[in-house]
Amino acid sequence: MIEMQTLNLVVFYTALLIMSIVDLKTQEISLKVLIPFGLYGIVQLVVSGDKDISLFYALLPGLLIMAVSILSSGQIGFGDGLLICVCGLYMSLVQVLIWLFAAFLICGVFGVLMLWFKRIGKKTSIPFVPFLFASAILGGVICR
Repeated sequence: MIEMQTLNLVVFYTALLIMSIVDLKTQEISLKVLIPFGLYGIVQLVVSGDKDISLFYALLPGLLIMAVSILSSGQIGFGDGLLICVCGLYMSLVQVLIWLFAAFLICGVFGVLMLWFKRIGKKTSIPFVPFLFASAILGGVICR
């Protein structure tokens, strides 16, 4: 029988991969994937009995991004904040912060290179979920 932790990782990576592809094509977060991903995360927390205050802290980075999205009139994607909140169901606060730092770093390097080689302009919107996925893969490889 498959272990719960392994199943959680499969669900996590699969959802991020699907949402990365959708984000690249549409620059939107798929609620058809996000909602079941979030519901599964809630169920696995209830089943595992892991329901303490640290869960709230793991949701904070996503809530902060959602607030910045509202304050910046959508310059940062609200859906990205929702996705980060859902991913907080699967990670601790420290893991979320490291994951986000790596994603922002990878996205920043990509953006600078694309600007340098004149592939994008200063106002070009870049989908963020693929960088979240890349960061998750990188973290999975490094932490093994």
